[in-house]
Amino acid sequence: ERERERGGEEEEVRIHCFESTRLSMSSQKSEIRCHEAIWSWHERNKELFSPPICNKLLHKDQLTVMFVGGPNVREDFHIESGGEFFYQMKGNIELPTVQAGKRVHVKIPEGHVFLLPSRIPHSPQRPEAGSLGLVVEREREKD
Repeated sequence: ERERERGGEEEEVRIHCFESTRLSMSSQKSEIRCHEAIWSWHERNKELFSPPICNKLLHKDQLTVMFVGGPNVREDFHIESGGEFFYQMKGNIELPTVQAGKRVHVKIPEGHVFLLPSRIPHSPQRPEAGSLGLVVEREREKD
C-alpha cells in the first residue's frame, strides 16, 4: 500500500505485515515478519548507511533484499547468476556494465526501476550523499 501525503510533505511508502510459512521435511514453521514505513525506518537506522558501501540487508533466502545508500566508493565489477532489480527511491545511481565486451553506462534516476539481466558484469555507483535504493537479487550460487 502506498500512502501519499499532499501539501509538500514527502511520500510515505509502507510495507505491511504478512505471514510467511516455510515447509520442511520434518516440520512446518510459521513466522511473522513486519516492516514499517520505509522513510521512518531509514531515519532511525541512518547510521547503518555509512561509507564505503552504505547498505542494510533486510532479507536473505532465495532472494536477497537490501537498501543501499550513497555515497559509495565501490569500484569493483561483480556478476550475478540471476537478474538484479534496482528501485532508486532517492537520488540517482550510475551503473557501469560490460556488455558484449564494451563498457555501457546505465543511469537510473530517482523514482525509476531497472532490471539488470543475469551474468552482466556491473559496478553500482551511488555518488550522491543521502541517496537510497532498494536492490533485490537471487541468492548467489556457491563457488
